[in-house]
Amino acid sequence: MEKMREPMRFVGEEEVFLYHLREMKGRYVKVAMKCKSVKGILRDVFPDHILVVTRHREYHIRLKTICYVSPLAEHYYYHDSD
Repeated sequence: MEKMREPMRFVGEEEVFLYHLREMKGRYVKVAMKCKSVKGILRDVFPDHILVVTRHREYHIRLKTICYVSPLAEHYYYHDSD
């Protein structure tokens, strides 16, 4: 007897993006947005935004404004200014 397959479920784009962001939590990242880019520690990931902490500021960045997020080596963080 043939097993019944479960119907394929598609995961929303935001859900996949959130999964990847959670994997980078605690790392030094560059977040590029439409208006600017920020380099700092990805401190937390929320359903609608992320928290990036630099030496001088905290940035709550809405997911809709992000073009890309890229992990960085630690030395990039310490040699860049806000």
